[in-house]
Amino acid sequence: MPPVNIDERPLPAYVMMEQHWYRRNLARARLGTYVLEVLVLLFGAAIAVSAALHFAAWLTSLLGAAVAVFAGLRSLFGWKENRRARATAYVDIQAEIARYERGAAPYDSGDAKLDGDLLQETVIAVVKAETAAWVKQNASVAET
Repeated sequence: MPPVNIDERPLPAYVMMEQHWYRRNLARARLGTYVLEVLVLLFGAAIAVSAALHFAAWLTSLLGAAVAVFAGLRSLFGWKENRRARATAYVDIQAEIARYERGAAPYDSGDAKLDGDLLQETVIAVVKAETAAWVKQNASVAET
């Protein structure tokens, strides 16, 4: 296989847009997951501390209510589940980009436009599959 000049094979705009979207949303989902998990842990521990130190009952109740709200937000936003699905799609997109940049099969036709179009179609298929899985997951959540 002859060496591929990446400058002659720029990534299609759609591929760059999806790569950026998945990277950005993965970071957001990770942050959302960690923030909610930490809040649940901190407020849950604060319930035990407030009860042990005989704080006002309203404060202990408020802490318990906050934990319930955080748990509800965790379920509502589904950041952990979204992160898993988006991470899979992001890795798949990155793998296709790496194959394309190396000129590996199936991006080895020698025609930059054809290879770029094939990369774009492959990324579209990855995005469609991830979106379909997301819709299915959220439809089942909505039914419960």
